[in-house]
Amino acid sequence: MQPDLILTASGEPEDYEKFSKIAPTIVIPYETYRSVEEEGGRAC
Repeated sequence: MQPDLILTASGEPEDYEKFSKIAPTIVIPYETYRSVEEEGGRAC
């Protein structure tokens, strides 16, 4: 699997480092978003 983008709620630096080696990674801080559809719409 080779994703184009990784979205994660994990703020752990080691998780970000691991994920960013796979694909561009965006951290969405936990409980700061309403829904995946709404957040995805902002980026489009």
